[in-house]
Amino acid sequence: MLDGDRTTVVLVVLALVAACSSGDRTGRATPDRGRRQQPAAPFACEKDECVQRHPRLPDDGEWRCSDVGGAAVCVGGDDAAGIPKSVRDPSWVCGLRRILDAAPSGERVCVDFASEFPDGNARGWSCRYTAENGQFRVCRRDAGAHQVGDPCDAGRPCLDGLSCARARCVPERPAPSCAFDRDCASRACRFGTCRADNDTRPAIGGPR
Repeated sequence: MLDGDRTTVVLVVLALVAACSSGDRTGRATPDRGRRQQPAAPFACEKDECVQRHPRLPDDGEWRCSDVGGAAVCVGGDDAAGIPKSVRDPSWVCGLRRILDAAPSGERVCVDFASEFPDGNARGWSCRYTAENGQFRVCRRDAGAHQVGDPCDAGRPCLDGLSCARARCVPERPAPSCAFDRDCASRACRFGTCRADNDTRPAIGGPR
């Protein structure tokens, strides 16, 4: 279960997604934990590292995923071999990947701002995904990790791609379309969304 701060952030994301009106969204979804297709797999922990085998993915396709500030960002979506039909998880927000000066590849970018953590709390964890011998989500204790939902003020800026609202770091309205900075005209891909060229908010770092 989410703690109070994380719940507030997810509610803000729900409001942002509801305001989205992009016409080229594929598999448009809202980050609604109650509508997930399957429960989260448990974490197996040893000392300061916890591993989640078979973490939630946007659907049953082939995905390459990363953790960005506690949010899951996945790229791909090709049909998995031997699976006749992908089952979409409606807690993800998805869009077609657009690469600057390149023809559409058919790849999708999907983002979930309500990822799982070993103790249900994003704070204090740094996570990543591995695809060696299967898909895994690996989380290590990290007191210095910066996340979606962090407290913020003039002296504590948010991760690049997040805004300080009501003293919490929350994501901008998601419009997933990029995997790397080079995909965007602005050369700035944040949480799967191309940041506007004129966005100069202070930041303490971000995905590259």
